[in-house]
Amino acid sequence: LGEILAVRNAFVQKNTDGTPFFRYTNDPKHVELLKTPQRQALEINQNGMTLVDCDDIAAMAAAMLLQLGREVELVAMGFAPNSLSHVAVRAKEPKSGQWIFIDGVAGPREREAAHKAQEVAGRKLD
Repeated sequence: LGEILAVRNAFVQKNTDGTPFFRYTNDPKHVELLKTPQRQALEINQNGMTLVDCDDIAAMAAAMLLQLGREVELVAMGFAPNSLSHVAVRAKEPKSGQWIFIDGVAGPREREAAHKAQEVAGRKLD
């Protein structure tokens, strides 16, 4: 559980000047961009931060959790009917078998955000 929570907390950490390592921004209108975890790490090393949206954060969280040997699911959510517009991650805690929800955009409000979703679809990663 501690490793899963450490991954979750990585998305709210700030560097020494107070800038978040992962700074949320929207994709350009009508364009879906995706930064690989490798690209995000490179930008953090070069600039002290990376600009990301929900799918970028989910990709990074999933990569980190898979490296730790955790079972991982991407979770697409919609806040209006028939409108999947957000993605987060679930990781299975090995001792209890409980799935831990991680939404790097919602941060400490992730449980509240998840309950507002009107549509949810999950996909296990191997």
